[in-house]
Amino acid sequence: MTEVLRGAGMDVTSVTYATDDASAVRRALSQEGVDIVISTGGIGHGHGDHLVPALLRVNAEVLVRGVSMRPGHPTVLAHREDGVPALGLPGNPFAGLIALIALGLPLPAGLVGSPLPPMLPRVAARPSADPPSGARLVAVSECAEGIVPVERQGPAMTCGLVDADSIAVIETSGIDEGASARTLSLPLSR
Repeated sequence: MTEVLRGAGMDVTSVTYATDDASAVRRALSQEGVDIVISTGGIGHGHGDHLVPALLRVNAEVLVRGVSMRPGHPTVLAHREDGVPALGLPGNPFAGLIALIALGLPLPAGLVGSPLPPMLPRVAARPSADPPSGARLVAVSECAEGIVPVERQGPAMTCGLVDADSIAVIETSGIDEGASARTLSLPLSR
């Protein structure tokens, strides 16, 4: 994730690894001298998911607890008492990376009034069925006919990103072959 942030032009000044423990997560969230806190994992509703309770213990206001997209639906956005935003990403690697690209990278731009990362139109080479709920974000590659989903992608599987050129946003109505799909660029070096 650090390299994705750097690839998007952000200056990563600190990386903290917290154990799966409520007090360790709370200490990591309370780090001073930062403009934003981004964490991965522990954002669900289970006994071992410490992020939201830790945010509440440090008097943060939880603004968003879940988004209507897959993967990445359990993403959390909060506002610490000192004004620093905190973004909680899913622990599954692909889901966390997709949520970072779709939601995390635009966050600092919005905070400082910079332009948001563009969503570029691409032609779908194949139809895509309606997602069961919300938008579906799919790693795609370019071919002569347009964009096609890469193989080997799922919430915990990042290997398909090696072949991906961008992330397509498939709205709840799906997409027809030849129709335009909005895509997000991948800030990854290949």
